[in-house]
Amino acid sequence: MYLLESVILYATQSSIHGQKKSSTLPATQNDRSCSSNKELLLQDLVLEGAFHDLNPRSLVSHLDKFDTAEDLQNFLDIANACIHAAKEGHAKPIQNPRGFLFAQLRAGYINPPEGYKSRKVHAQELRNQRLEEELAALRRLKEREQELQFALFVAQLTAEDLARLEREAQAEVKPNMGLSPAFQMEMHRDSILKQWFAQRTQLHQERSGHL
Repeated sequence: MYLLESVILYATQSSIHGQKKSSTLPATQNDRSCSSNKELLLQDLVLEGAFHDLNPRSLVSHLDKFDTAEDLQNFLDIANACIHAAKEGHAKPIQNPRGFLFAQLRAGYINPPEGYKSRKVHAQELRNQRLEEELAALRRLKEREQELQFALFVAQLTAEDLARLEREAQAEVKPNMGLSPAFQMEMHRDSILKQWFAQRTQLHQERSGHL
């Protein structure tokens, strides 16, 4: 009877102990998984400036303060910007850059210096600058194309066209205008040629539209 009770008690305690062990195991695995996920924030971290030789593993204990790698990178970039501003005399001197970084990490926040721009903003500014340069180049090319088309149009005028041009320009000259006839002729030739070119361009576009 005593032996039977001992066996039952042993089996019950073993079962309870096994349940406790199995219930604590997933929690441990979950903690390790969570820690591992946080350490992924270090994979693409860019260390530069005052922290170019910083060991990324030294940041592990502070990773719980950041949700994304971008947040962590931005924190380090702000710290670098603060250190640079201090060197330039725009802020209180920072004697120990790494000490400053870890003090801010422990505090969980850092105030960016005036004029600070994140990597995302810098990247967007560069994209905008490239687009603006491309747009300006395209506009210059289109203007040059227009100039060449006009020059080609003038070069293709026949003798009859040129004679008509002289007649129409002469008709616009006003002797009492206060400007020399030669200057007026040149001015009116240019104006008439541009009108002809615009009319030809419009006619060409209309024909292309009908086709």
